[in-house]
Amino acid sequence: PLEPGGTAADRLKCECEQCPCSNGTGGFMCTHCVEDAACGPGSSCDRTMLLDNYDRHFSCTFSDAFKRHPTYKLFWPNGWASPRFLAQYFPSRGTVRLDIINTMCSHRQPILMQCTCQECSSMYDEIDALTNEQSGVCKQKKIPSPCARCETCQCTYPDDSWLGTLTRTIVDGISQGVYLGCEAGLNSSSCTAMLDDLPAPLSFDCESGLCFPDNQTREVYEAKK
Repeated sequence: PLEPGGTAADRLKCECEQCPCSNGTGGFMCTHCVEDAACGPGSSCDRTMLLDNYDRHFSCTFSDAFKRHPTYKLFWPNGWASPRFLAQYFPSRGTVRLDIINTMCSHRQPILMQCTCQECSSMYDEIDALTNEQSGVCKQKKIPSPCARCETCQCTYPDDSWLGTLTRTIVDGISQGVYLGCEAGLNSSSCTAMLDDLPAPLSFDCESGLCFPDNQTREVYEAKK
């Protein structure tokens, strides 16, 4: 995370945009691979979006559909901001970290809010052997399987955050869990975060990448039969 008052924001700015990533990396602060070149010999970049049992980083922006939703105006009443959303899913530790970063085109505090969620795990829907119909928590929440569930979340924000008074009150009240789901599309990939304490889902356009050894077999299950 970016420390309040630090110089990280200045290092990231190139004419108010993040400096280009190199060596096959991408995403916010170049946190994940986008090409095999980022992984080195013997590994390749897996850009699968499913929330399975592998630790993953997601770099996102709010979707156009969510920007038109009334919930978006809780955070930006004037509707002008273009923040970035960084999600880090660590099933190996049972945690999720969510960071919403405001515009980098400013000398003000870039961190809008940060959430840490605990007791997280991947959840898989079932497919009926006779009807081939899918059922389970992920489908009930209208997000792809596998999805992730965290039982508790705590959100904070810097004292000099852009958040308004009403939004700070809402963020202070976040204590319950979250459902997360991601999927890859033809033209873009998307993720959805459903915080129990917020009135509507948060939807994002995202990218992700994980370096995976070529000599290991990776099993991907969208749902279990």
